Amino acid sequence: MRVSELMLRDVTLVPSEDTVQNAAQAIADIDSRFILVGVDECVVGILTIRDILIRLVAAGLDPTATPVSQVMSSSLFTCTEEDDAESVAERMAEHHIEQMPVLDAGGRVVGMITRRAAETLPSPGPPQ
Repeated sequence: MRVSELMLRDVTLVPSEDTVQNAAQAIADIDSRFILVGVDECVVGILTIRDILIRLVAAGLDPTATPVSQVMSSSLFTCTEEDDAESVAERMAEHHIEQMPVLDAGGRVVGMITRRAAETLPSPGPPQ
């Protein structure tokens, strides 16, 4: 099965210069555990609830003054719509990540795939 069949297409991006408080509000508004960071379909990072807890709260930083760029994860693993979902799930497990941006041929973000979605592929039936 291809990534295009399992990915989430409605993706929200926040600018890296936005405050963590505004990004956290956007995460709450979309009822998610993460949000992509970037502009104009160009993703530069991802901000997760874990990033906020460890890099902001635990460090005692002010969420109203700290830019997203200071606490986001900028090491991104990405895939394309045409990639095999099973191999993407394996890459995600290997790198201990739960979500991966999906890019088109021009490098623009077109969706997101979660490891849970990629791992819930129907299992093949018994050999005949």
